Amino acid sequence: MHRYFLSILAVFALVATILFMSSPIAAQQLQPFQDVCNGSAKTSSVCQTPGNSNPITGKGSVVMDAVQIIVLATGVAAVVMVIVGGFKYVVSQGDPNAVNSAKNTILFALLGLVIAGSAQLIISFVLNRV
Repeated sequence: MHRYFLSILAVFALVATILFMSSPIAAQQLQPFQDVCNGSAKTSSVCQTPGNSNPITGKGSVVMDAVQIIVLATGVAAVVMVIVGGFKYVVSQGDPNAVNSAKNTILFALLGLVIAGSAQLIISFVLNRV
């Protein structure tokens, strides 16, 4: 359990370093999708969105839609794995190895759900800053 805690702590430390140590000025200068709907792409159906929002990174964008679909699929998979872990726990018949395997299945499913939710929050935060 100590190893898992250290792994989670390392991931959050890495994410915190990336988010809080980057320069806001450098982030403002880097705008890779700023001119995506200029030139020949102006008549594209993707670029015909109402308002001034960027169809790639703006509100209701392709990136956010893709992230929401991935997080939804991850949530469904996590629920299925929690059910599988519960089933494994019920049929373990007190075998310590089977009980441990069932607990790990449930733990990793919930951990994956937390990571997917955190990823969605981070991506939403970054796209709202761009």
